[in-house]
Amino acid sequence: MVTQNPLAVDDLIATLFGAGAFQILNASCELGLFPLLYDTPGLTAEEIATKLTLRSRSIQVLLMGTTALRLTSLQDGRYRNATILDALLRDGSWEILRDMVAFEAHVVYEAQADFVDSLRKDENVGLRRFPGQGNDLYHRLQGHPELEQLFYTSVCDPGLGCPTRC
Repeated sequence: MVTQNPLAVDDLIATLFGAGAFQILNASCELGLFPLLYDTPGLTAEEIATKLTLRSRSIQVLLMGTTALRLTSLQDGRYRNATILDALLRDGSWEILRDMVAFEAHVVYEAQADFVDSLRKDENVGLRRFPGQGNDLYHRLQGHPELEQLFYTSVCDPGLGCPTRC
């Protein structure tokens, strides 16, 4: 018999707002927020906006999101990364996480819009979002070299026989 913890309201809310949370994480990765705060912890919102070339409203939205998700913390008007993010940046693991986020954003997220239709039709309907030859994502990615490279850098382990890891 498998025992399972009961679903709590916080769990349900995390699932409901998961897409928005991912977008905050992805934007922070693409804009370079976490490496910036690693290199220069304790910046103000205005200083971060200047360094990332964002306007005031945009940086407020981003930092409100990262702080609500505990990716950053705010104390006395100054922002810092979560401890785990600084640890990943320090030990060289950051690139792996960043690449995984990019793969989710540019490959997985695209096709997720077709998830319900895929279930109804019992086929990978989301594959239509990647034009090309082949009946699976791996073959279709060959026609999109930048996405294929992203696949190999984010989800493929060379120890398992994958051809590359850059």
